[in-house]
Amino acid sequence: MTTHLPVMLNVAGQQVLIVGGGHVAWQKYNTLQYSGACIEVISPQLHPKMQALHEAGAFTWQQRAFTPTDVKGKLVIFAATDDAAVNATIQQAAHPTQLVNRTDDASCSNFISTATVQRGDLVIAVSTNGANPGLARKIKQQLHEQFDESYEAYVTFLAEARLQVLAVTEKGVQRNVLLRQLLDDQILVWVQQGNMQACVDFVDKLIEGVRV
Repeated sequence: MTTHLPVMLNVAGQQVLIVGGGHVAWQKYNTLQYSGACIEVISPQLHPKMQALHEAGAFTWQQRAFTPTDVKGKLVIFAATDDAAVNATIQQAAHPTQLVNRTDDASCSNFISTATVQRGDLVIAVSTNGANPGLARKIKQQLHEQFDESYEAYVTFLAEARLQVLAVTEKGVQRNVLLRQLLDDQILVWVQQGNMQACVDFVDKLIEGVRV
C-alpha cells in the first residue's frame, strides 16, 4: 500500500489558487489564512464568510469561471468546485510540478489536506490517506478537546524557555537534561491556572543551577 508523505509546507509569500467559492473552498481557505500565502480565489460567487474576508483584503477574488491560464505561477492549487468536470479541467491544466488537490477525488491529487488542530505554534495533523475523511474529522475533534487553548500559551512559553537554556549551556548532556526538565507536567498545570510567574520561577531556578 502506498501512503502519503506527511510534510509541513512553507507557503509564505507563495502564490496559492483556490478555484471554487462554496463551503469546501471556505474550508481550504481556513487552512491557509495564517500561512502568509498570496491567495487568489476564482469563482462566480463566494461563501458568505469568504465574502467578508475578501472585503477586508484577505485575498484576491476573480469573480468569474476558471480558465486554464489561471494556474500559471501558482505553487499550490485547490480544485474545490462542485463540478467534477471543472475540477478535472483544473487538474489537467496544472503542470506536474505544481501541487494540486482535487477536493472531489483524492486519487487524482498529488497531495491531500489533513484534518488539523492548531494552537499557536502547535500543529497536530490527522490523515487516513483519504480512506475515511470522516474518521480523520472525528479524531481531530477529540484532539481539539484534549489540546485546549491553553496549549498556545504553553508552547509559546516553552519556546522562550528553550532559548534561555540554549543561551547558557553548551551542546551536550547538561543541555539535554535541562530541556527535558522543561517538559515537566507541572508547567502546563501552571499555564492552565494562569500562574505564569510560577513557570518563570521554575525556569529561573533551572538556569541558576547552571550558573552556580
